[in-house]
Amino acid sequence: MAWTGAALLLWTSQTAAAGDCESAYTVDTLLGDLVQVEEFLRNGDGDAALTAGKRLETGLSCLGELLPSMIAGRSYRAVGASYVAGGDEVKGASWFRTSTEIDQSFDYGLEDLPEEHPVRDVYAAAKSESSGEKVPIDGMGWVSGKSYLDGRKLDKPAARQNRPHIYQQDDGGVKTWLIDGNAFPAEVMAAAVAVAAVPVDEPKGGGKSPKPPKEPKVKEPKPDKPPKEPKVKEPKPDKPEPEPKEAKEPKTKKPKPSSGNGGAVTVARQRPAEKTPLIIGGGVVMGGAAGIYAMALGSKGKFNDAKTVGEIKDLQTTTNRLVIVSAATLAVGTGTFTWGIILDGSAPLPAVKFRF
Repeated sequence: MAWTGAALLLWTSQTAAAGDCESAYTVDTLLGDLVQVEEFLRNGDGDAALTAGKRLETGLSCLGELLPSMIAGRSYRAVGASYVAGGDEVKGASWFRTSTEIDQSFDYGLEDLPEEHPVRDVYAAAKSESSGEKVPIDGMGWVSGKSYLDGRKLDKPAARQNRPHIYQQDDGGVKTWLIDGNAFPAEVMAAAVAVAAVPVDEPKGGGKSPKPPKEPKVKEPKPDKPPKEPKVKEPKPDKPEPEPKEAKEPKTKKPKPSSGNGGAVTVARQRPAEKTPLIIGGGVVMGGAAGIYAMALGSKGKFNDAKTVGEIKDLQTTTNRLVIVSAATLAVGTGTFTWGIILDGSAPLPAVKFRF
């Protein structure tokens, strides 16, 4: 979607500076406005969603604390959806581009929006346009403090174009700006300091002249030593030849009794006792891994619907732990099942011995 001149002018006029806020906006207030926007969207109330979305947008530009990266994408998505529901698809798509840049894995489900809702098509189109390289401001750096863009630390001035961003500076206190693309505030930037390279072949110590090279020392040859007389070894007396031993009579093997099937011997294959328990146990453990992963998916769904910072942090930790445990359980189950398949009666079962 192309930006029109009128839309760009409207966007620029609503960009807030850090000093334009009457009071600091908190993360708790942000979450309350965010949940309201999502509820209005689910209920199909576009006008109420737009009003709450504008309040959320203004609050984002007045944050008095760092924006948590875990809710940045969700907040931008709510603002974009509120504009689309209110009839402004251009501005809604711009917020969607920033939200999908942060969280590419999200897609609207039936629990978020009705099946036939205009937000779905605008979001899908913006998601396909969210890629692109960050555009840096050459030769510029930060004046002081630490800088953050959309809740993530930013080392140098660079951002993707054609979308809004929340820029924050932490220099003994948090200041927040709502910017377009890489239009960072001039007051936070300074010319980058170039480090001069020192020539490799330049002598150290300023203008001192190098010392003249020392003459190599010549070693005097040592006098030749007289050659040593070779030692002559006396021949050893011959040893007496050993007397020949008497030859032993060859042993004769007794013939084995023949079997009743014409001399052929049949050996029955032995199935190891551990084989079946290993196969069954491995399958059960793999099934348990699938169950744990299903719990992780359920926890992620709860994370997307969380309404407080505490719930978001707890659900994020729980989801990550469940994914790791399911992967580890799957590895153990797969190894046990595979060992049960390849186990043979002729091969000994490996064991670990402990010595005290």
